Amino acid sequence: METFVQWATILSPIIAVLIAVWTVRSSAMSTAKQILTMQQNTEKEIKELKNLAKLEIEALSLKLDVELIQKQIEAQQADEERKALSQIMSYNQLTFQEMALKSYQSRQPERNHKYMQAYIRELNRISSRIAQIKENLKES
Repeated sequence: METFVQWATILSPIIAVLIAVWTVRSSAMSTAKQILTMQQNTEKEIKELKNLAKLEIEALSLKLDVELIQKQIEAQQADEERKALSQIMSYNQLTFQEMALKSYQSRQPERNHKYMQAYIRELNRISSRIAQIKENLKES
């Protein structure tokens, strides 16, 4: 029995050290796996945030394009009307001015239609860009 106690006394610290080494190694491997998983998740989140930021920029760009197109068409129409009215006012005789002005005013719906069609064409172009973005989102 005394021999057993001696061996137990000698082996117990060795066994305790072996258990401690095994615990530390296993804990280190578990921690390394957790860190790797966290890094991968962080990388995924960063990529998703970048994609979201790109989408927000694209949406803002489209919104600005719509406003810009609308204002460009309005400016183009106003410029055409200014030139036409200037030409009408350049007539020397009041009778010709009045006739030209009435004729010009009667064509207002046609001019409005022309510019509305131009605006619709541009909106269709932007709509196709939006459809392309949606398609890219489906593929992602």
